[in-house]
Amino acid sequence: MIKSSTQTFGLLDCLCLYCNRKNAKYICPQCKIPYCSLRCYQSHNLECTENFYQEQVLNGLKNKKPSKEEISKFHKILASVNEQGKDLDLECLTEEQEKRLEIIESQIDEKQENIELTQAEIQCFENDIKNGNLLKYIEEWKPWWLEENPQNPDIAEITADSWKSIYNSLPPITALCKSPSNEIVFHIANALWSFAYVWRSYNGDTEYNESDMCSLLLEISDVLSGEIHHEISSLETSVYKAIENAMIHDNEVAKRLNLAIIYDLFLIFKHKSHIVKCLLSLYEFFGLEQISQFMKGRKGNKKIQNIRKKLFFYLSFIKSKSNEKLIEIADQLLAIYNSKKAILH
Repeated sequence: MIKSSTQTFGLLDCLCLYCNRKNAKYICPQCKIPYCSLRCYQSHNLECTENFYQEQVLNGLKNKKPSKEEISKFHKILASVNEQGKDLDLECLTEEQEKRLEIIESQIDEKQENIELTQAEIQCFENDIKNGNLLKYIEEWKPWWLEENPQNPDIAEITADSWKSIYNSLPPITALCKSPSNEIVFHIANALWSFAYVWRSYNGDTEYNESDMCSLLLEISDVLSGEIHHEISSLETSVYKAIENAMIHDNEVAKRLNLAIIYDLFLIFKHKSHIVKCLLSLYEFFGLEQISQFMKGRKGNKKIQNIRKKLFFYLSFIKSKSNEKLIEIADQLLAIYNSKKAILH
């Protein structure tokens, strides 16, 4: 059974999540993060105060000048909304609203860089985001691991030529490690739970969200970040640690997604090709120029190199495993999913 983060923190059987050196003694009443001393509390409290976050976001929005790529994407979104909004009943609009809509449409058609909205329009747009009204204009991303009968990468071509080249060049796992531990699969599960969570959170759109997705991946997966403070010696532990980190990042989103992501992980491990594609996606993602720029600096570049080496090793490990062995892991994940589901219901 997966313990909840509240139970773990209640026992304080963990390190201070701020300094990562001493055992935690207290829990912040606002963000529920365990800490060891007044110094750590005062330091982290600057980051968990709601007003501080709100001020930083607002200031950032005021001072940030959008890039050409961001402007281009905004135009596409507005154009999509405009296209799907043609079926709206315009008879309910006043003459003034119709004229205003025509002005905005002309600005979109002319691909103007600055589309000026009134304060009321901005407020309406923000409310629609909060209420989820804009979701109907966004095409839902369907992950490849929902495919029931994928091709086996050992006998069929992988879609991307670059991926095929990487997969075919993988050495036997024994050439990289004489006696690879079976616990490696737990580390892979931790990385892939985080992968599925992040890709789901961003609706599969990696084109404009590279830095945010990179940050979230490293926050959630101890395996990818290299900051493993507790031994990952079971499948349950690997999944639980990712869930715990996701809840620290955003408790509400994690509560909504964590059970579904466990099921995603079960589907991924049902087919070897799904695991390979997920690992190759991560390998390619951490090789992007945008990630290199985001992580720039000697320490950042070294971290990226280590992550890609680790993913290359995981690919070799998975290639060496039979489908039957991986299905055994999938069955264990399904049991974890059913156990968690039973608790919630």
